[in-house]
Amino acid sequence: MVVISHFKGHMLFSFGGSIKNLGMGCATSAGKQVLHSDIKPSVDPELCRGDSICIRHCPVKCISLREDKKAYIDQSRCIGCGECIVVCPHRAIPENWKTSSEPLQCKTAEYALAAVSNKKGKVIYFNFLMNITADCDCCDWSDNRLTPDIGILASKDPVAIDEASIYLFNKAPISSLSVMERHQGLNDKLKALRPKIDYTIILRHAEEIGLGSRDFELIEIN
Repeated sequence: MVVISHFKGHMLFSFGGSIKNLGMGCATSAGKQVLHSDIKPSVDPELCRGDSICIRHCPVKCISLREDKKAYIDQSRCIGCGECIVVCPHRAIPENWKTSSEPLQCKTAEYALAAVSNKKGKVIYFNFLMNITADCDCCDWSDNRLTPDIGILASKDPVAIDEASIYLFNKAPISSLSVMERHQGLNDKLKALRPKIDYTIILRHAEEIGLGSRDFELIEIN
């Protein structure tokens, strides 16, 4: 298996890399629903512009426009897929957890382990640290990149490559005209980007269950 991942920010995980790509990408449709089951999104009417983008992307048609042209999510029908959170360009649907983001991160690491547990020594991972944006590639829009392009990482360890990606991302300068521009000089860009999400949970749990190691050594190839 060759796992090719675009490293970037993410609304639910804070970052997307090899572990998230592997866990979500290799889950069945039912599995994806289980992974997202702790998410119960709701609309902030102050930010909603009534453009119906979330309605068009909802797979179970549980979103509608109220009389005041604000979106409304029927919680009784919502399956927690998170698509509306991802596609809203106005950030009018914030992350809303039944508990916290921890179950989603831990379950995703476990799905990733299941995907490669019968492929020992037969998996290679590539993380592309290029055009790093604040939000997921699922969006049909994009902000300016957060940092200049850093390069491409390769590893046999999905945990190490994600840890190294975060390290290099945090070391890189922040691009002008990005949503991170006012955070110049911070040591933890991901924390500033998504302050309510502890992105280290998925890394710690992945290491604990044997998916890989958070230790890494960078070998630069020109």
